[in-house]
Amino acid sequence: MKKSTFVAMILGTIGGILFALGMCMALTPEWDAFQQGVTMGVIGAVVLLVMVFVWRRMENKAPVKLSGKTIGAALIGIIGAFSEAGRE
Repeated sequence: MKKSTFVAMILGTIGGILFALGMCMALTPEWDAFQQGVTMGVIGAVVLLVMVFVWRRMENKAPVKLSGKTIGAALIGIIGAFSEAGRE
């Protein structure tokens, strides 16, 4: 196993667990830990984002380039998700 794959696997596992636990804490009313859950979820998401940059750097791949088309598609998806959530 390559070193970059191992590092990505470890960071992905840690980030995924933090994110999942944070979402459980935030969305389970019996736990009464909404703010702590959101904080932990954000920390998990940041670890996952760092993992992408670390892995790409270790693999000597070019950084991700964001184009206007990519940003526009993401915004349309976000707006669509919010508009669907507002109907319920």
